[in-house]
Amino acid sequence: MFNKLKIDNEYRIRFKNILFFKSFYFSPIVHEIRNVESSDFSKTTINRLKLFNINVDDIKSYQVFIFRKNNLINPSSFYVYNCQSSNNFSLRVLEILDISICNRHQNKKIGRQLISIIDNISKDNNIDYIVGELEKDSKYGSLEKRKRFFLNNDFKCWKNGSAKFSGWVIKKVIV
Repeated sequence: MFNKLKIDNEYRIRFKNILFFKSFYFSPIVHEIRNVESSDFSKTTINRLKLFNINVDDIKSYQVFIFRKNNLINPSSFYVYNCQSSNNFSLRVLEILDISICNRHQNKKIGRQLISIIDNISKDNNIDYIVGELEKDSKYGSLEKRKRFFLNNDFKCWKNGSAKFSGWVIKKVIV
């Protein structure tokens, strides 16, 4: 059985505001852990994880956590899947569903700090991989900029024709 995620009540991001540094605090919303009762959800998720070259046989449970929209970040949401392979090996995967910095605060190293928070949450919860799909060009930025951002934050990034948004996926191994 998997435990509820260990997530701090509050996180801090520092950014430069004109001439001085400012700290901003925000709290995540954590939803309860849910056992997977639907074989459809399990099959869909197993197939989805194959996009990232992660092969599992069963999804036992999942949990959702969210960073609410605030002055710095747009709503950001994440799934954590508790998986099992045929040889009874347990695996945890964090999928980034949405992550975005407010336009006026981009290029202030806030995204890098947010990824660092996600890395720490992953390490504290024995998560093996962080994965996600990249969106195509939009008013929020280009695909090339997104790829560069994740590559600069130690993710692998590759083209996968089965990915539905832009065809590009990301993956980071947590050690």
